[in-house]
Amino acid sequence: MRSVTGRTVPIIKDYAMQTTDRSVFPLSSPQREIWLEQLMLGQSVSSNIGGYIEIDGDIDVGCLQHAAQTLVDQCEVLRMCITEDVDEEGIPLQCFAETMHLPVPFADITSVQDRQGWLEQWIQEHMETPFQFDGTPLMRLSLCRFDAGKWYLMVSLHHILMDGWSLFLTIETLGRLYSEMREGRPATVDVRSYRDFIESDRSYQHSAQYETDRQYWLAKYSVLPEPLFSTAPGAMSTAEVSGVSVNFVHKFPADLLDRLTRLATDHGVSQFQILLVLLYAYFSRTQQREELVVGVPILNRAGHQFKNSIGLCAQINPVRMRFDPAMPFIDAVRLVSRELRKDYRHQRFPVSEMGRACGLWKSGATRFFEMVFSFEQTGHVYRFGVARGVFVKASNNRECNPLSLYVRRNANDDIAWLHAIYNKGYFAVDQVAQMTQRLVQLMLQVVAHPSRPLNQIELCTADELACLDTWSRGRKTQSLRCSRRRCSGHRMR
Repeated sequence: MRSVTGRTVPIIKDYAMQTTDRSVFPLSSPQREIWLEQLMLGQSVSSNIGGYIEIDGDIDVGCLQHAAQTLVDQCEVLRMCITEDVDEEGIPLQCFAETMHLPVPFADITSVQDRQGWLEQWIQEHMETPFQFDGTPLMRLSLCRFDAGKWYLMVSLHHILMDGWSLFLTIETLGRLYSEMREGRPATVDVRSYRDFIESDRSYQHSAQYETDRQYWLAKYSVLPEPLFSTAPGAMSTAEVSGVSVNFVHKFPADLLDRLTRLATDHGVSQFQILLVLLYAYFSRTQQREELVVGVPILNRAGHQFKNSIGLCAQINPVRMRFDPAMPFIDAVRLVSRELRKDYRHQRFPVSEMGRACGLWKSGATRFFEMVFSFEQTGHVYRFGVARGVFVKASNNRECNPLSLYVRRNANDDIAWLHAIYNKGYFAVDQVAQMTQRLVQLMLQVVAHPSRPLNQIELCTADELACLDTWSRGRKTQSLRCSRRRCSGHRMR
């Protein structure tokens, strides 16, 4: 066991389950971020990521199990183990086992009475079961036959193994291996070794660019941001504040994102940048802040250099926004676009090193940001022979950040999703429901009026305004405009 602040994480002590050449490698910078977080949280499942593939068609169970083992046999990063050996800072090293068995359990629930309930429990059990650093796989696969022509393949893994981009690449590769085996063709894995990324990362840490990046972020965060949210008065325990979360889902028409795409194209910006400023317009006013810092995931793959690598490359970087309240919305988006281009030139610098350089830990804070935002669009359909599948992300229900927002869309659907994963120590469900409704209303508003000043964007929904109007009719001394200001300025806990 390795211990930090009284918490322990099991580490592999022997390799009875597999053989290994004992060549050891340092953790990459993104892996170190996950490891340090795991040390702080102990046996928390907050680093579990994954989801399920909903497959239409039929699946050969034995062939899929064979394809999964072939994937592990040919992709060494999937055989990654954390060792007892440490570097000069006490961070453990990693190795890649020569062999490792990956079981793929199968369940046929076609005769189960409450199949949907069984399925939901099955998914959450996967996401909420901790991984052990004891030489066993850091990825789990399970297969379920739901009914004739409908299957589910569950994939869960520890984030130290890979990121979301690699997860999609892994599923795609698994489907290709399965298809090749079904057709009797040679099944081979063609991805770049993660060792190359480790070596590139190590070279970066000793480069002049590393120090240039350090100075950039040190200047940008010479004054640390204030906390955005405060804990809810009704939080049941400190354990709840440390990471009991709920995934609240708000659906909205996908054509709204198409309209955002046209707006972005017309003004030379991106949908993601529009949504970032939309978050600023909302939270700067509801939280009464002049600035907003949001954590955003970045691929961190050096252009196309490591685009075909399976492993953990991505990290989350802080985006700092502060605007004149009277600035037109679209001008703020252009400003963010320019600022992000600067940030991206220095994106490889690890966020934990930012904290160390800027004195974040000495201040008593634990993070630069309390909100994470990701915009994810995909039109990919995974192929398993003649069967087709789409991937749906699942939540581990142990989100440590107070709030994580995801706008997601599959091009094959006419519905988009706004996922608000909130920590129950900070928010109540009614607050989050109201917030998601307002954010969709803001999307509609900025599409229609992109030049509206930030401080004139209406935060309330039409229903809220109708209630305020009805209420104000009985209060002659209270103007509707004043009521709107009260609504807009109402702080979330």
